[in-house]
Amino acid sequence: MPTFLLRLKTVVEEVNLLLEEHDGPENERVWNRLVSLQASPTEVKSTAPLPAATPARPPTFSGWDFITKHKSALETRLGLLPRILSLLEDHKVLNAEEREEVVSKSTDILKNQALLNMVVKKGARAQKQFYQVLKEVNPYLVEDLEEQTV
Repeated sequence: MPTFLLRLKTVVEEVNLLLEEHDGPENERVWNRLVSLQASPTEVKSTAPLPAATPARPPTFSGWDFITKHKSALETRLGLLPRILSLLEDHKVLNAEEREEVVSKSTDILKNQALLNMVVKKGARAQKQFYQVLKEVNPYLVEDLEEQTV
């Protein structure tokens, strides 16, 4: 199992870690995770009182933000795949061959991974359309994932 150590010399709140395979005919994204790097309580030196909390508002995501932040959850929790594939095909995000490639995978997780990888490779417009379709088909999943980000 590959391991790595990442050292950052600047203060960052989160980092997107991406592992790509470069030996194949095309660069294939093997692994992609957004990692939150919040300071531990012992590193916080301020003693000033915290301001009053403001009511939580659901974040506004672009398709890319949503997929990147929730990729691992989408890989395991994405349901209603036939309806999602149908709508993505209707919106010309996928064609019949791509739909068949997703459906041909042996498990639901592999199907979800294949779909997410296709959508990510197609760029911002496809990712935005995927996000809109998912909000239409499975609004409770989207809401639950977005609430986890707040």
